[in-house]
Amino acid sequence: MAVGVDSPAPCCPKGSHVALAPQSGACCGHEITLGVDGSGGGGGFRCYTSGAPTASRTAVLVFHDVFGMDSGNHKMVCDALAAQHYVIMPDFYDGWSIEPFYNAGKAGDGKKELARFNWAWCSPRVEAVLQHLSEIGIEKTGSIGFCWGAWGVAKACQDRRIHAGVWAHPSCQVGKELYE
Repeated sequence: MAVGVDSPAPCCPKGSHVALAPQSGACCGHEITLGVDGSGGGGGFRCYTSGAPTASRTAVLVFHDVFGMDSGNHKMVCDALAAQHYVIMPDFYDGWSIEPFYNAGKAGDGKKELARFNWAWCSPRVEAVLQHLSEIGIEKTGSIGFCWGAWGVAKACQDRRIHAGVWAHPSCQVGKELYE
């Protein structure tokens, strides 16, 4: 049984709907590498980008869920948003996913491992993304987060350079369970 497809993930509130099955089809974006100091290249982290800086000079910063950047429909959501905005989704986990822990029935161990991706870990990546956006002429940035990513959006929106935040399927216990 695939977690999130046949049943909600163990971290979801009771009565939650199952995740949408990943859609087939090619994604339109591509990956870039940013360094934690904003530079590209060595020591950096992957980001999925879609769209181009448009006349609107707007961007959307996407925070993925506990399953990571490469799971589910994240990239397709980025591509849909890219119709009117430049979209960037950093891999906040450097390829990690909680899915193997859930599939092994060890969600608690997965949450312990997830705790290492705290704001001290994530904020330099957000800073590098914001620097990148500034360099390509973006003037307004919104954000959207799924599950764990809702916590990231709440943290990121404390920065005045993030103008809006949306939580989709928020995991409201992330801050309390993992980081406080």
